[in-house]
Amino acid sequence: MSAPLKVAVIGLGAMAQSVHIPTIRRRWDLFELSALVDISQRRRNDVRALTGIPEEHTYESVADLMRAVSAREVAVDAAVIATDGLRADDVLALLKRAIPVLVEPPLAYSKQELKKIAGFEKMLGRPLVMTAYAQLYDAGLDKLTDAVAGSDARLIEYETIMPSTGPLFKPHCVTASAYDVDVELRNARREAFEAELNNGAGAASTQRDRDLYVKGLLTGFTQQVLTLETAYGKLEKIDYLRQWPEGVMPGSLELLGRLENGAQVRLTWHYLPFFPEYRETIRVISSRKLAELSLYAPSLGDRSAKLTVREKDGASAVSQNGYEDTRGCADAMWDAFHRMAVNLELPLAGVAEAQRELALARDLLERYASAEGRELEPAPVVETEEAPTEEDAAKEEQEGAASEKPAEAAEESAAPAVPADPAEEELDAAVRQEMLADDAEVDDAEVGKDETAPKQD
Repeated sequence: MSAPLKVAVIGLGAMAQSVHIPTIRRRWDLFELSALVDISQRRRNDVRALTGIPEEHTYESVADLMRAVSAREVAVDAAVIATDGLRADDVLALLKRAIPVLVEPPLAYSKQELKKIAGFEKMLGRPLVMTAYAQLYDAGLDKLTDAVAGSDARLIEYETIMPSTGPLFKPHCVTASAYDVDVELRNARREAFEAELNNGAGAASTQRDRDLYVKGLLTGFTQQVLTLETAYGKLEKIDYLRQWPEGVMPGSLELLGRLENGAQVRLTWHYLPFFPEYRETIRVISSRKLAELSLYAPSLGDRSAKLTVREKDGASAVSQNGYEDTRGCADAMWDAFHRMAVNLELPLAGVAEAQRELALARDLLERYASAEGRELEPAPVVETEEAPTEEDAAKEEQEGAASEKPAEAAEESAAPAVPADPAEEELDAAVRQEMLADDAEVDDAEVGKDETAPKQD
């Protein structure tokens, strides 16, 4: 058996404390916790006290961690990123050292941000990025498709009820938020996030649009769609989308659509902060069966998926069969991450899936804005010439009469002036820039020729 992978945990908030660190320590045969990274000194101290990681292996930033790796002060074979805000720069810093990374979704908030990650992973020629959608690896999904095949499904309903963080993380006694972070640093991170969010949601998007994009679409519907597609195939068409209550974001969302195999789907996602528990249920109806799969959040590691199948047995009797997984989905996800890091196995959710998620979230947001008669991008500014007044026309006629020219010159001046094309002007500027660069290279070459070669003994 190979040695356990030494893992750095980056971002020590609720997901790290309730899911990733407990799973790493529980799976000591595959992983070993080697470093902690967080911008909060308080949180680093709290988690270090719980895990026993030495102080010299705790860092304020990924840049600090990478310097320690370069100096061989700490060993890192893999990493998990569970920070809030933007993650692309941290992911790239790890990819530059070919370190596999598990990232809490969303991987990015805009196509521009994700393009950098996709390009670097493609250049390295192996899978290195996996998104932490634990439910995709739940064995209950395989049991569900065994019970009702996609070709037999009449309707697939997927409902998620998301409460506040209390029911999800309270059993783990996670440490308090990072209130000790410098205000200027906090503001800089927020401004960078808002700037990237403008790229993703659109420059003309409202604050309500951005809340829906981040809190409902990228962390709600896209996870449902990806889970459903893992079990039953691609979402081929979206017929209907709505959000309610009016003015409450993200509130509740509903989507009606169709999978590529023809099965109709209904997705509902509710953010109910005062709901007593987290619920995630997939219900599949066929002509003969009713299958219901209950999935649990990865933070509830002691609870596993439960499947119930009811079908008609004989003339009137109804039989019911059940299945309950023997372990939580977080363990299955980390097993898959180990296979990607060691055996180069493609993850169920990687960069390609993240690109589809962004496209879907933007499409849904555009549908929402369009229903309100709005666009997410500002309309292009078109400059129009003002119509000349009678006074301007008379003045122009007087000036023309005062400056008569010979017939030959008059014919030349009679040709109308062609307005400059902005695109051509931009192209000309680019060409001039390239010519200047070429001239600089020629000058450098000439200087090199004029230099006297050093004498040899």
